[in-house]
Amino acid sequence: MAADPMQSETLLRAMFGAEGHMWSVGTPGAFMAVEATGSPQETPGGLVLAGGGCRARLRPRLAPGARLLAFETLSSDPRGWNHGIALCVPEVAVAPSARIVTRGIDTDPLDPAEAGRPVLDSGLGQGPVRALFRPDTDAGFAVEGLGWDEASAIVGSLPGNWIVDTPVLRAERMGGQGVALHSVAQAFETRRTHAGTTPVPPGLIPVAHVFPPHPARHRPGAPTEFDPARHARFQAILARHGRSDLWLLKQAVRAQLAAGRFDPPATDRHGAAVVRVALRQHVHLAGPPPRVWLERFDRPLMRALEGSE
Repeated sequence: MAADPMQSETLLRAMFGAEGHMWSVGTPGAFMAVEATGSPQETPGGLVLAGGGCRARLRPRLAPGARLLAFETLSSDPRGWNHGIALCVPEVAVAPSARIVTRGIDTDPLDPAEAGRPVLDSGLGQGPVRALFRPDTDAGFAVEGLGWDEASAIVGSLPGNWIVDTPVLRAERMGGQGVALHSVAQAFETRRTHAGTTPVPPGLIPVAHVFPPHPARHRPGAPTEFDPARHARFQAILARHGRSDLWLLKQAVRAQLAAGRFDPPATDRHGAAVVRVALRQHVHLAGPPPRVWLERFDRPLMRALEGSE
């Protein structure tokens, strides 16, 4: 069942600036972390959050066809898992980026006074994502026409604002201390717009992510005592905003574990990951899963549990 856009917008507003929620904006071609927390300011253009040298704006309405996609994936920790919410918009056919710096106009900045100012487009954007630099002086525009690899070394030390703009979220970070944009070079070679482990339905492209507090760790590599309330909160989000087929699969696995049954479901890549996540969460909720499940689906977890005995 598709989630109500109003429910999606209410959830996003509640998470924007909330303690422990990490945000990123962009695609593998160009993305930026949003580290600010606190109470966002209501503006005509949406909610604006500022802090840590960064400002971000969450638009007041989801773009047509946009949706939230809650997901759980495996982590490198054999006992762990990741979770998050992707903000997805309809994918549009665009020519592959040449990664050449061009000059453009900033039509929708956070500060209305900046509207119409020239900006440098890094050429790192994918689909509806634009990755920009708004230099404080005209000297920055000398890199126009250069390839990004060459231009980034020049503009990285210049004052100005780095910008990642999407139909859902926009982030701006003050420059002068290095390039604030991150980029995965392989994204351009493969045209990959998101991690292959994220179960994004065809026709959508994630342009931002929010990562609510994890129930079993402070941050990657820093485990903590399992928090059932945090787990329950994200499961409620997953039930509403996750892929319905994967949610039903997870519930079927949990029902089998509770009943002591083993009727292994047929799975694809994403389905197999869902089963393994359910087994890893079962360790916290009810203890180690039956060995037959671990031998079939999650030998790394089986080895980790055996090593702790």
